[in-house]
Amino acid sequence: MNSKHHPAVHVFRSARDPAISHWATELSGVSDHPVTAIRVNESIAESEEKLELTLGTLLALLDLKTVNPPVYLRQWPSGDWPQSLHDATANLIGPNCTPLLRHMCLWIGTASAFTPTHADDTDNAVFLLRGCKRFQLWPAETNFGKGPPLGAEAHFPHYDLTLGPGEILFLPANWAHHVSSPEGAISINAWHADVHAMIKPELRG
Repeated sequence: MNSKHHPAVHVFRSARDPAISHWATELSGVSDHPVTAIRVNESIAESEEKLELTLGTLLALLDLKTVNPPVYLRQWPSGDWPQSLHDATANLIGPNCTPLLRHMCLWIGTASAFTPTHADDTDNAVFLLRGCKRFQLWPAETNFGKGPPLGAEAHFPHYDLTLGPGEILFLPANWAHHVSSPEGAISINAWHADVHAMIKPELRG
């Protein structure tokens, strides 16, 4: 089961490399923008330490093979982004998808950053812009849509996939997922009931 994708889960392969490069350039252009990241603890039972830094400092950390503990800018809402990132993201996803911008978040994590197992109550699309992310996925029917109990994940059948730069993962509502970054990674995501229909057709090839 681990090596195969479920029919409900889709990975789109985007050929929009120039748009991704433009987005990265715009991100570098706001390197002085302050953000609040966290230091990711191995045990989520421990309190997470907040870290005030600039985007430029965080981007420099992505080039390091090891940051201990890992640093993660997690779920930075688009309402807090500089305008240049809004414009670059609209260019990336296309003008017909601009309503998605209101529902987007930016994620920037150093190697070994992770998001603990959880399930979202709406559909989700993840656009990977740099690095790679590994997803462990549990179908919506697992534990009545709540996902596997914490610490018991290995006892529930799941799917594994790795998302690379320029790829988009569509994840249906109530699918539990654990996300990890073997290397520094940047992604944006959108939670929206119609997110699958709003992804541009040319991004699905």
